[in-house]
Amino acid sequence: MTHVSILISLSLLATGCTTARLSGGPDVYALAEHANALRMGVTQIVDERKSDHLGTVGAAGIRVRREDVTELATNYLLHILNAKMDTNVVRVNQVTPSDIPALVEREQIDGVIVCRIKNLSLFSIDAIMQPTKVEMDLEVEVYNRAGALMYSEIANGYYSKRIWPMTQNGAGKLVESAIQDVMSKLAKDSYLKKSLTVVSA
Repeated sequence: MTHVSILISLSLLATGCTTARLSGGPDVYALAEHANALRMGVTQIVDERKSDHLGTVGAAGIRVRREDVTELATNYLLHILNAKMDTNVVRVNQVTPSDIPALVEREQIDGVIVCRIKNLSLFSIDAIMQPTKVEMDLEVEVYNRAGALMYSEIANGYYSKRIWPMTQNGAGKLVESAIQDVMSKLAKDSYLKKSLTVVSA
């Protein structure tokens, strides 16, 4: 550990708060076009946390901006749907179930996927001696062409690692790893896969 790293870490602890810095996630501007595959509308993931506060590491508060989380999580969702579940995806605006039939007609899609972050939290009593734990709960809903709910579950993500010093990038990697865990579980969810096979029926 360098003297600079120690000073940065001690500075964060002294100020009592730091903001996690997130990456852009996977490239979603070059998604594959699957022939004869489902074409789903995907809304921007909504972060329903009441504030940007993420948790504490020792005495220091950690925060992550909700707009950063939603952008990163949405990129991962688009990626797993397209690359892991062979689904064509189209970004669409937030929509109510009653508006879905018109959206389906306008965008020529087979249904809509709506996701909300219900919980995203981080905690460590002592980042030097104990791992920092991050948990995420993501509500996932799949609607068919008529706006009927075909799937509704909460996917849970978890990641734990001892990171010291706890920098902005370190906190960001913890959050991103929890998001990746959620998305990995969604990609393996047999009920979600089944709902996607019947959503356009």
